[in-house]
Amino acid sequence: MKTKVLLLLALTLTIPMLIAPAVRAQPSADINGDGKVNILDVTMACGQYMLTGSARNMTIVGKADFDGNGVITLIDLVTIISAWTG
Repeated sequence: MKTKVLLLLALTLTIPMLIAPAVRAQPSADINGDGKVNILDVTMACGQYMLTGSARNMTIVGKADFDGNGVITLIDLVTIISAWTG
């Protein structure tokens, strides 16, 4: 009886995870890594706005490029500001 209950519990917890759609984790708007989203994050991203080639800091671009186009655009800045203001 105990084995059946444990098996039923395991299936109840596992099956929804197997059929649920994969959810991609949202990237953090905390660009400078201080644990909070604030004006410093917005400023860092603004400093890299629309820069291409060797002029851009790829560490910042990698963290702030939310649409994945390789350039910090207005969409990326709005994403950070929205995370800051809630």
